[in-house]
Amino acid sequence: MIRPLSCLFLLVSIASCQAGQYFHLDAPLGPGERVATLHGYHFSQKTETLRVIDRNATRLAPWKTLGEAFTASRALAGCNGGFTQPDGMPLGIVISDSVRFGQLESKAGPASGLVVVKWNSISLLKAADATEANLMGATQAIQGGPFLIESGKSCAGLDSKSFSRRTVLISSGTGEWAILYAPSATLQGLAKLLGDGKSFTSFHVETVLNLEGGLSSSMWIQLENGAQPIYLREVNPVRTGIAIIAK
Repeated sequence: MIRPLSCLFLLVSIASCQAGQYFHLDAPLGPGERVATLHGYHFSQKTETLRVIDRNATRLAPWKTLGEAFTASRALAGCNGGFTQPDGMPLGIVISDSVRFGQLESKAGPASGLVVVKWNSISLLKAADATEANLMGATQAIQGGPFLIESGKSCAGLDSKSFSRRTVLISSGTGEWAILYAPSATLQGLAKLLGDGKSFTSFHVETVLNLEGGLSSSMWIQLENGAQPIYLREVNPVRTGIAIIAK
C-alpha cells in the first residue's frame, strides 16, 4: 500500500549534471513497505542521447566495470543494459556504435521492449511490432522488458512478490527521458509508484521499460565541480550498459 505523498515521498534535485540532472526519490518500495532511496538521471534528447555499451564491441578499451566504461565514454550518466543469456549472448538485438550483436527478439517478457537511436533521435518500441526497417540506419539499439507502464498506465500482470534491485528507462513520449535505480522493489510496486502522477514529478510518465535487474543493476552519474561520480556498482559482471552522452 502506498502512503500519502506528504509523509513518505521526497523528490530532490541534488546537483546539476551539465545538460541533465541527478535526482533521488524516497519511497516505501521494500519488503514491509520499507523506505528505500531511488537514484536517477533526467535528461532531454534535445541535448543528450543514448550510447549502448557492449563488452564485446571493439571501439571501447577493455573494461571490467560499467564505471570504467562510462568514464572512458565521457558519459554524463549511465546504467546497466538488457538481459544476457547463459551463453553470454545478449537477449535480443544489441547495436553498439553501429556494430550489431544478437537477433531481434519479439516475445513478451524480458525483451519485449526495443530502444533505438537513429538520426540522433531516441525511440522506444514494442519489440513485437518492430521490424528490420526500424533498425535500418540505427547507431544504437538494445532490448529490455517487461514494460511497467504503457500509455501512462501501469501494465497488468506484473510480479508483486519478488523484491530485487531494479533499473528502468522512463520516457515522456515527447523527448524527456530518465534512467532510475531502485535498491529493492517489485515490478508492480515500481510501476504503481512511477504511474501515480505524484511521486515522480520530473515529467509526465508515458512509458517505463524494465532493464536487467538483481545483482546486475547499476547506476553511474557524473557530477560537476570535480566531485566523485555517484556509482551504485553492479555486483555481477554485465555485458551491456546504457550511457547518456552529450550531443
